[in-house]
Amino acid sequence: MRKFEQFSGGMDKTTSQLADALSRSLKTHDTSIRSEIIHVGKAFDELGKVFASKQQKEGSVELANATAAAGKTFEESAQLVTSSALESTIPFLDNLWLYDGLLSHKDGMVEVGKQTKEKIDANRKKLSGTSAEKELQIKSDTINGALLSEADYLDEIRIPDFTSNMKLYLARRAEYHRRQCELFEAAAARFPDS
Repeated sequence: MRKFEQFSGGMDKTTSQLADALSRSLKTHDTSIRSEIIHVGKAFDELGKVFASKQQKEGSVELANATAAAGKTFEESAQLVTSSALESTIPFLDNLWLYDGLLSHKDGMVEVGKQTKEKIDANRKKLSGTSAEKELQIKSDTINGALLSEADYLDEIRIPDFTSNMKLYLARRAEYHRRQCELFEAAAARFPDS
């Protein structure tokens, strides 16, 4: 029972912490990171216009076009930041929120189990061999059994559930970063060799 109590308290706490961190990350990706990328993209676009306005040297046109294209790449990147954050984080958050507080009723059950066990232990000599001792033992066993059953069920579903959700979240994050790399590698390839 004590192990279950420690596990359930830790599970609720860390699940909430992870959900909070992911919520903050989602907000950051949708606001400040996206905004930063948009500002950088606009600066590239403006620089491309300046390069295009005065063509003094060989390669000026290529440089202007590549710089303007880099500005567009940043626009695509900003869209990708938001959409990928939503695609990867929202399903994971939904799953975490299912677990958040899942064991919130365990405190009362644990307390009743402890009280019952304490009563049995304290009164064992007085009640030795009586039906009251057996009744208290049955109640204690039932409560402890229910707690252990909850722990077993949670272990049974949480391991494959968390495994698949974390794996999917991390795979989506990896795909997002691959797509970002591809965007910027393609933009870099457009610049003329010096």
